[in-house]
Amino acid sequence: MFRLIPLKLLQFFLLLSIATGICPLRAELRIVASGTDYLRLEYTAGELDLQRNTGRSFLVGIPEHARVELEILEQQEATGLLPVPGGMTKPIYSASAHLGEIGRLRDQKVVELLFAPKITTGQGTTFFDRQVVELRFDYSPRPYMRPRKARFAEDFYRGMLVNPEQARRWRMSRTRRLGRLLQNGSVDRVKISVEDEGVYKITGRDLQQAGVDLGEVDPTTARIVYGGGRALPLPIDQEPNDLLVEQAILVDDGGDGRFDADDVILFYAEPVARWEFNGITRGYSFRRNPYTKENIYWLEIASAQASRRYEVRSGALTVENPLVVNSYRVRKHVETEAKILIQTYSVRSGYEWYWEDFQGNARNFPTSVRDAVDDPVDIRLRFFGWTFQDHQFTVKWNEEDLGKVSFFGSQADTSEFRSEVGVKEGVNLLGLVHEDKNQTRLDWYELEYSRLLSAQRSELRFDGVLEAEIAEYRISGFSQE
Repeated sequence: MFRLIPLKLLQFFLLLSIATGICPLRAELRIVASGTDYLRLEYTAGELDLQRNTGRSFLVGIPEHARVELEILEQQEATGLLPVPGGMTKPIYSASAHLGEIGRLRDQKVVELLFAPKITTGQGTTFFDRQVVELRFDYSPRPYMRPRKARFAEDFYRGMLVNPEQARRWRMSRTRRLGRLLQNGSVDRVKISVEDEGVYKITGRDLQQAGVDLGEVDPTTARIVYGGGRALPLPIDQEPNDLLVEQAILVDDGGDGRFDADDVILFYAEPVARWEFNGITRGYSFRRNPYTKENIYWLEIASAQASRRYEVRSGALTVENPLVVNSYRVRKHVETEAKILIQTYSVRSGYEWYWEDFQGNARNFPTSVRDAVDDPVDIRLRFFGWTFQDHQFTVKWNEEDLGKVSFFGSQADTSEFRSEVGVKEGVNLLGLVHEDKNQTRLDWYELEYSRLLSAQRSELRFDGVLEAEIAEYRISGFSQE
């Protein structure tokens, strides 16, 4: 049964809300000022966020190859503290605003901006109902940075970015650079450099600009080979595993048997930093290359035999009651190479870098999750002991104690934890409490958790191990366009 509120009474409530500074129902973020190298924002927390003890995340467009820094300029604490379930034994420091992952939104490089609670005492969680932050972009403008304007794309960016107008000047297509034609004996190759995961397109016109005579390109035998993108081994007597392996490709020559300027080659490429599946252990591990961000593929414009092509398979269900999959495991390797582990003669160079020093302090690391699934969360942490003493941490996930990291000496230590609680919708916090004063250095942490097969920003990338030969994947979240 509904009751009508008199207009004058409603007006009184509205005036009272304005006079007393009551938060809006939903969070608001507005641009205060912006320039070529900075963006100042004002965040007002929503009443629902304060009640549900959750944070918010936003996407900010940034320049390519920029170093982004965040500074909190102003904070206004919300009145009243919300109790933390179960209480806490020690305080954990966490800034109320964080920079999250850097990624790509079509032609735009983006960074995630998260607003999360600041835990200050063992009695409760302090929220800020108003904050002013500034993002600063340290980058060198490049001649290929030009505004890219497409009507439908601009509508998409306006709906997704905090700063669509400012970021327009920084948009550029996902690149794959082609080197000049190289002749290696009887094989003619074109070097292809990529940085991001995805499907790449090479046109006949691209090859012409690389010095290739299209008359020499054979659409049936042209192929792409790849050496794996692995770093060279440290032992000088160990042979590198860089054998070139042919990759499946798709060639569209228009059906005429020639490769013309408008014909295309499509292929999948991976970055040098990536997750790899081990068929023996049935698990994933993160691979990195400390020397470069570019991965290299080679296009051979003609070979002695027919080349690998993508197979076309029907996606129709051929069995009754197949395995239904509606979620997947997300894996995140989070690492900031901020400081050199061992530095010689003030030279900023070295093989091992690390993230942050701990010496009796504590910190929260935020992760924003949408369409969360209540499955266990797996956590891995790597530290450098640095001193020949004991090193102890308490590890928390969303205020749940998971256990302790304890090791001795200056060597690296990797620890694993599991939380049965899982992830929650919104901002999740990994808490590290250093229990002693002995200097310890955080290298990286990894998270693995579950979320629905729901697209974010009209994009969904996932993989996984199936226990059945045929499965039905139920995905959602894509726009109608």
